[in-house]
Amino acid sequence: MTREQQEYFADQFVRKDLRERVLHEMRKKPDRFEWRLCHDVLGMIDEKAIIFGGDKLNEAQVITQLKKYTCAGEGFLVFCAQDGEVVSIEEGVEACFASGGGSAFVMDKVALFKEEYFAGSPDKFIVLASSARKG
Repeated sequence: MTREQQEYFADQFVRKDLRERVLHEMRKKPDRFEWRLCHDVLGMIDEKAIIFGGDKLNEAQVITQLKKYTCAGEGFLVFCAQDGEVVSIEEGVEACFASGGGSAFVMDKVALFKEEYFAGSPDKFIVLASSARKG
């Protein structure tokens, strides 16, 4: 990811008290950031910002929900094989779902977070950006 992408991710989707820590991990300790993304998404994001979530969500449902909250047709990937690559909504959701580990697809006002697979289907969360929230 570019420095600008890292800063946007932290500023818009990470809890305020963890932003500097997460930025540091993204830049200097990527293994620690990967662990956080795989195993502690709910500890990293503001739970009040979750607008849709669960382990039963399929790709079509996620795409429909993302399109409700953004006019952007693309976003960038976090911790996928194509880390930092700008792709369409459909490609971003597909890449997150295909990733065995934790991953995220970040757009202008909303992001998809997917936790790592263990048993069954992983939890997925659609999170509203801090700049898009009221109050």
